[in-house]
Amino acid sequence: MDDRVKALLKESDLDFSSIPEKGARVYLRRVSNISQVGDAIDVTDRVH
Repeated sequence: MDDRVKALLKESDLDFSSIPEKGARVYLRRVSNISQVGDAIDVTDRVH
């Protein structure tokens, strides 16, 4: 957890101790890619 995550949570009126509602999406980064600590997930078999 860093200041970027804290700031993004604050924009959604959340903090590190918040418990989101079931099904809610909580974004921890604006950019989701490997260079920004993202995960590469192969979905080749799931797309047509």
